[in-house]
Amino acid sequence: AGPIATSFEAFEKYQRSEAWTWEHQALTRARVIYAESDLEERIDAVIRSVLAVPRSREELVGEVAGMRERIQREHGSDDIWSIKHVRGGLVDAEFIAQFLQLMHAAKTPEILAGDPISVFETARKHELVEAETARKLTDAVTLWRNLQGILRLTVEGDFVEEKAPSGLKRVVMRSCGVGEFDQLKQMAQQAAKDTVAQFEALIGTPDDSPGAATSANGA
Repeated sequence: AGPIATSFEAFEKYQRSEAWTWEHQALTRARVIYAESDLEERIDAVIRSVLAVPRSREELVGEVAGMRERIQREHGSDDIWSIKHVRGGLVDAEFIAQFLQLMHAAKTPEILAGDPISVFETARKHELVEAETARKLTDAVTLWRNLQGILRLTVEGDFVEEKAPSGLKRVVMRSCGVGEFDQLKQMAQQAAKDTVAQFEALIGTPDDSPGAATSANGA
């Protein structure tokens, strides 16, 4: 329903005065693909400026947790092989990275890194998270990405463990550097458990903030 293209001025105005928090979460992943003259530098400057606006921790917690809960209601899965949407999966890890960027960019602009692993390392370096937290989140993202990458290349549709041929399971295991499929499954389950624990420790749940329900409904 929106325009195919927008002017630079309209983009800047919208991001500064009208965009929802979830849109700023998405903006942390924005990249200029091609631009003539100084347009790339101007766009990057606006993005970094918008993301570095100081934010209320209470409001940000409520809005990020509320949007995550909305995604859970619409797309949530109990299947550990649902890499993105299982609780503790890739979406949760990416939400943590986005939260850290929006929360700390005002004082630590280096955290506006394009990759969640770089975000976690920067957060560790500046003591915004504990070293063990950064390690667990980095390990989880690495595992989820390895799984996601190989499954996209080898499976059409969902990966169903019970129906997967042994050859496919060996390929998936090899992509993650393990020798037993049960070991891989246990690694995925532990990664999900660790990520949920870090999400709840850093962000909590929608009930933790009075703004969460409003944000989820409004978005």
